[in-house]
Amino acid sequence: MKIKRSAADHWFSLCVRERAGWRCERCRKQLPENAQNLHCSHIFSRRHQATRYDPDNCQALCFSCHQQLGENPVLFAQFARQELGERRLEILTERHQMIKKRAKNEKKDIARHYRNEYRAMLEKRQAGETGYLEFTAYD
Repeated sequence: MKIKRSAADHWFSLCVRERAGWRCERCRKQLPENAQNLHCSHIFSRRHQATRYDPDNCQALCFSCHQQLGENPVLFAQFARQELGERRLEILTERHQMIKKRAKNEKKDIARHYRNEYRAMLEKRQAGETGYLEFTAYD
């Protein structure tokens, strides 16, 4: 089933990839900015609204790593545990199990929030900050 990408998805995905400095978080391969083969990979599927826009639920993965982990759920679970740690993964799992419905107009607020976060990240990069950049989740 193909899930439609909204403006909120677009800006959130850019934040995840910029956070990683356009580097695959698994194999560490550096990709050019705005590379189409660096994906915003979700631990829990995007169809779950409670974690769809949660920064802990996503990593920047190159196409190859995304395919490998997507085809091997045990390996993906190990990677997620390694990246987040046991406690953060537990909290994310609890959040994932919550039922969350979003009003149509909320997507605009989410898009605006992540657009602003992305712009703030770019300003940090322009000021010379390198490496992994955190960004604030939409609540």
